[in-house]
Amino acid sequence: NNQSFTSKQNIKILENFNKIVFFSNKIKFKTSEKYSLELRLPTTKIKKVTYLKDTCNNYYASILVEVPDLSEDRTNITKEIGIDLGLKEFLVTSDGFKVDNPKFLRSSLDKIKKLNKLHSRKKKGSNNREKCRLKLAKMHKKIANQRKHFIHCVSNELLNENQVLCLETLKVKNMIKNHKLALSISDVSWSAFTSTLEYKANNRGAEIRRIDTFLPSSKQCSCCGNIKTDLTLGDRTYICTNCGIILDRDHNAAINILEFSKDV
Repeated sequence: NNQSFTSKQNIKILENFNKIVFFSNKIKFKTSEKYSLELRLPTTKIKKVTYLKDTCNNYYASILVEVPDLSEDRTNITKEIGIDLGLKEFLVTSDGFKVDNPKFLRSSLDKIKKLNKLHSRKKKGSNNREKCRLKLAKMHKKIANQRKHFIHCVSNELLNENQVLCLETLKVKNMIKNHKLALSISDVSWSAFTSTLEYKANNRGAEIRRIDTFLPSSKQCSCCGNIKTDLTLGDRTYICTNCGIILDRDHNAAINILEFSKDV
């Protein structure tokens, strides 16, 4: 399991070398060039370091630093969008922008099942069982890293172009009780995405608006306001019986989310 400890001792990053001095020991580390340079800035004050060993037997140093205000100028960004999160597409915005659902876990499910079976057949305490455990842990780590990378890329793209982002409040814990959709909902990681989007928006000066869970964003027509009570999950196209508009179901919901958010 995860093993970690935090050091509040004086930590020093050696200049021109990717080495951290800890209790007089010089330990090599790897990070991106951006963060490597930021750690050596004279205005950067290192507060503490948490050392972590994960299930793949990799070691990490999580460094807490005090930096000057890095807020950006967003006066030229005024666009507002509504975002509908889904399973078929990861998200659809009110202006028609779509992001496909990558389904990282589902695409690797066969490999995970095979490794689980191999691991369960090995003798407990043996080296072969530990080797299988490491392979399985690395597979889960890869999926987690793919998902994190995807979430960061999508959230950055949305925040670079929009000042106000409107979201529906989803009760994920209640939704995964549906055993037919539980795996897909867990794989798509809506909670991780919205949390990432919120903290980035807060840091960059953007605004996140949330609408109530029970507002009929999917069932209401974005053109005339008529509510289609017989809409099912299988209906991917919204056809209004009142005004006759034909629109993608998720696109219609995203437009409604944007409109509902103006009353928040």
